[in-house]
Amino acid sequence: MKNSGKPGFLLLIIIVVCWNGCNQQQEGQVQDSQNVKSETGPIEYWQDLKFGMFIHWGPVSLRGTEIGWSRGSQVALEEYDNLYKEFNPVLFDADQWVQVAKKAGMKYLIITTKHHDGFCLWDSKYTEYDIGSTPYSKDILKELSKACKNHGIRFGTYYSVCDWYHPDFPLGSPGGRTKKSDPNLERYIDYLRNQVTELITNYGPLLTMWFDVPQEVDSEYGIPTVEMVRELQPDILINNRAYRETGRISHFNRQDLVGDYSTPEQRVGEFNLERPWETCMTICRQWAWKPNDRLKSLKECLNILARTAGGGGNLLLNVGPMPDGRIEQRQIDRLAEMGDWLEKYGESIYGTRGGPLKPTNWMVSTRKENKIYLHLFDWPNGKLILPRIDPLTVNSARILGGEDLKIRTSEDDLEILLPESPIDENNTVILLTLDGKAGDIDPLDVPYNELKFLSEIGVCTQSSNLSMAEQSGASYVEESVRRFLVPTEPDSVFRHNLANVPGGNISIIACNSFLPGNLKSVGQIAAHKTILAYADTAFRRAKEAGIKIVVFGSGGSRKIPEGFNPDTARTQFISLLGELGPVAQKYDVVIVLEPLNSGETNFINSVGEGASIVREVNHPNIRLLADIYHMLMEGESPDAIRRAGSLIHHCHIAEKEQRTPPGVHGEDFTEYFKALKEIGYIGKISIECRWEKIENQLSTAIQTLKEQIAGLE
Repeated sequence: MKNSGKPGFLLLIIIVVCWNGCNQQQEGQVQDSQNVKSETGPIEYWQDLKFGMFIHWGPVSLRGTEIGWSRGSQVALEEYDNLYKEFNPVLFDADQWVQVAKKAGMKYLIITTKHHDGFCLWDSKYTEYDIGSTPYSKDILKELSKACKNHGIRFGTYYSVCDWYHPDFPLGSPGGRTKKSDPNLERYIDYLRNQVTELITNYGPLLTMWFDVPQEVDSEYGIPTVEMVRELQPDILINNRAYRETGRISHFNRQDLVGDYSTPEQRVGEFNLERPWETCMTICRQWAWKPNDRLKSLKECLNILARTAGGGGNLLLNVGPMPDGRIEQRQIDRLAEMGDWLEKYGESIYGTRGGPLKPTNWMVSTRKENKIYLHLFDWPNGKLILPRIDPLTVNSARILGGEDLKIRTSEDDLEILLPESPIDENNTVILLTLDGKAGDIDPLDVPYNELKFLSEIGVCTQSSNLSMAEQSGASYVEESVRRFLVPTEPDSVFRHNLANVPGGNISIIACNSFLPGNLKSVGQIAAHKTILAYADTAFRRAKEAGIKIVVFGSGGSRKIPEGFNPDTARTQFISLLGELGPVAQKYDVVIVLEPLNSGETNFINSVGEGASIVREVNHPNIRLLADIYHMLMEGESPDAIRRAGSLIHHCHIAEKEQRTPPGVHGEDFTEYFKALKEIGYIGKISIECRWEKIENQLSTAIQTLKEQIAGLE
């Protein structure tokens, strides 16, 4: 039998004495020592590595649901907690996993040794709920740490601070929202520290101890744990989730006073050259393995990697192995494609820091030594305009893997003459060589550049048409909030929709049809509280699905009742948008207000009217949609687009006559495209129309738009 709790070796006794002594500090001393950090050497070494593999794995892979979070919701508690008795990953090959990471260009690897469900991937002395009790029984961590050492990959361990399985941890499943009958947090902290000691002493030296979700664990418990970890291994790194920052009860991934680095989750972090950070993100949607989960395209993966490096961070990209121990071949293939790109252009990622040019939605920059690397996701027309890099001089410019480029310098700008097309559609890298250190340059704003215009054309249709849309040349699909995100239905219905999205290289990036007609945003029975709750569910699910834009058309919801004062309705609507903005911001979603023609509703019938409301709301997550069909129906000229300018974040289009797809009646949209180009619009445009047979008409509609757009150049 395993030891049930107390350590039986001298080293751990010494460590426990150390942290008990630290725990007896006065309150002021505890607060002063919250920001417990290692020396700068280890963190700079870690920043140079830049790209790592995250692995979420355990018995839950037998059900294909999310690790930890599906316990007690999608999978009944008793069933979930007994999955380990079936867990027998006989095809697990530690060397093969590490070789996949190495071929992808990854420099370190972190695995979930214990997630929120409490199951341990090593044979721990302090629990029977571990790999040693499974039919497989072999020590996964021992094999993996050894393989990493053999192949030159740094090894780190993820360990969940919360434990919804352990009887002493106060909270339980589902989702840490239930309370245990007789918990003992101090006894649980002993358990946690004993296990963390096992990880460091048995599988170290570790690159990092990656803690997660410190529910109930504040600095009183967390600081002594961090100090214990540093006593065991002084050069180890610790992330910002070891304990709860004072006054913070959620968003542990956004803490900036704990540990060595921050951990933005499922999003690229903000441009930050002061606080080290690491974006953790899934290569599919779910952290743990799910059959037929949508795989990110190569363009998405490379975009995420470059944006992370350009913002000053590292990228930890997650894979979820299957129940038999193998990583899915399609995930292996995608990672190998990333490795092929890094083989050519890795000097622009490894060992770099972000900047000096601040990120835009079409480019980022990285730097090291006397070099600046420009990562271009969209291609400027003819020339690239940058600010002068004063007081340094740009000696040369060339495309990595390509030709030398001519430079022109004016009083304010640096111009780089470009070939007509990029050499890499995903990310073309331009190298600038300077006469001094790039690290000495303060961050610079990028001026306006004329880009290749409206390069992404999508289609409003159901998710089941995604493969057909890709084959027809669409860049993305725009779904429906009510049909796809189903905010009025349980999470299980939404996750069923998500699970049935076909795989492919394009994705759902937006949703329209925000509110049902009976959920009133204006009038005597305006239901703002209900709408806010509905929106919170919709936006949370949008984030889970990778959707960034929600279109607020909803003519029935915002129709002003007969006899109701229009000015009062406008005030109501602005108030609602003011409350919706922070909700959207919480989930990294942008709401775009869609003006509709007067045949569909009697409120906000023009781009001009919509722009006025968006300006008054004045929130970054509330922007404007220009629907060219509705503009044509209302006789609104392209000048309305020019006046709205940068407020426009998204576009829709269809022919005026019978709302047919482009190309049916020969509608000419050129003047509207000119206006969008003049305002520097670099967003997307979705075809929203009435189809007779979408599978026969979509490719023609896309080609029609491309030809009209190309005619502007």
